[in-house]
Amino acid sequence: MADTPPEPLAGRTFTHRTLRGSRFVDCDLGEVVVRGSEVAGMEIDSPWLMEVGSRLLVKLAGIFALVGLLPGLVIYTVSYQFVSRSIEAWFDVKVAGALDSGLALGKDTLDTLATDLAGKARVAAERLAESRSVSPLALERLREQIGAMDETPLVVT
Repeated sequence: MADTPPEPLAGRTFTHRTLRGSRFVDCDLGEVVVRGSEVAGMEIDSPWLMEVGSRLLVKLAGIFALVGLLPGLVIYTVSYQFVSRSIEAWFDVKVAGALDSGLALGKDTLDTLATDLAGKARVAAERLAESRSVSPLALERLREQIGAMDETPLVVT
């Protein structure tokens, strides 16, 4: 096939033409206007990636991506290790011992309070047994003396 000079298409209008499957290689498409045409599936190579000044642009874009990505990965790694070590510390033997000691202290406190209240209730019951009449005023005084918030009479038959 002989080299033929390029066909000048400047100023021509193409209406209702199909260029599906066509390839434009080493063509000057500057100042081309495309209106009302379907361009789905069109591939456009990027020759600017091969130009001299554009290599610098690609390098700068790569550096910018690293500058954004690298600190993010460092922060993620450090925070992940911090959280995982904190959770492991919650279940450490020392922490478990401290939790057990706290639970035992709470149980002992409740037992002491229950024993104290039982003793006060016994004293109040003895005073009520000694008195001949049980009046509401006497019950109120006993309740205040033992520090109870409410009294509930228990009737034994």
